[in-house]
Amino acid sequence: MKSTSLEKNINILIYLKKFDGDWKNTQEISIYSNKVTLNRGRLDEELKQLATRGLIDDRIAENPKAKLEYTILPRGKKTLSTLLDIMKNPDIKHMAEIKENVQFEEV
Repeated sequence: MKSTSLEKNINILIYLKKFDGDWKNTQEISIYSNKVTLNRGRLDEELKQLATRGLIDDRIAENPKAKLEYTILPRGKKTLSTLLDIMKNPDIKHMAEIKENVQFEEV
């Protein structure tokens, strides 16, 4: 089963929270692991949606090859915390189509 959009978004937020205050570009986020996505176009879209929702912030990257950089916002931290609590329930994981054995890192 492929990762769901929810699972990808949780992993993106976990990664950005690990480096809270630091700006990370798309390549750094994609290298984090295949937990996020192997398709850079999809990753760009996921990041754009998270930014639109006010969970992460974006800016023009200092490295011109990177284009954009991202950091987590307080709203993103709060949302991540809530999601991690909810994902401890195997029934909710099932309903969200996330494999029961998937464990999210605590940050």
